[in-house]
Amino acid sequence: VDQRPSSKNHVSNDEPDSPGTTPVLVDGSTLRLRLLTQDEANPYGASCLDGSVPGFYFANNTDVNAANKWVVYFKGGGWCFNETQCLERSKTNLGSSDYFTETYTLTGGPLATQNTHNPTFSSFNKALLYYCDGSSFTGDREDPINFHGEQLYFRGRRNLDA
Repeated sequence: VDQRPSSKNHVSNDEPDSPGTTPVLVDGSTLRLRLLTQDEANPYGASCLDGSVPGFYFANNTDVNAANKWVVYFKGGGWCFNETQCLERSKTNLGSSDYFTETYTLTGGPLATQNTHNPTFSSFNKALLYYCDGSSFTGDREDPINFHGEQLYFRGRRNLDA
């Protein structure tokens, strides 16, 4: 049974991408999850707070004229300011890719694919970089912090590099 939390912007998908496939647009406003493999994450030391691999949501575009055009959106989530907050966050989708859903459904904005809602960027490739590091994609700490017997990794910058 899937224990991951959900929110109004997330939906489940019964058929996740197979490893090594490129996620594609599911419907007009849905992006698919692409988790990094350990082989992709390890050279950079990329990880979420809990040590799980980072990921992003992605939608290809079928418009050949926009093949090299991108909208990259950095999903926020605030900071954790002490070990207790960071440990709590590491057990949610703000600190662990274990809680990411397979798809991310949008309600508008720069990632919307409907031309009527987003005439400038609707035909672009889209990537939503999902936040899971507790420090706004800026962490670059080599060694994890041990708190109450659990490891916390602050490697958001490494997630971007990966």
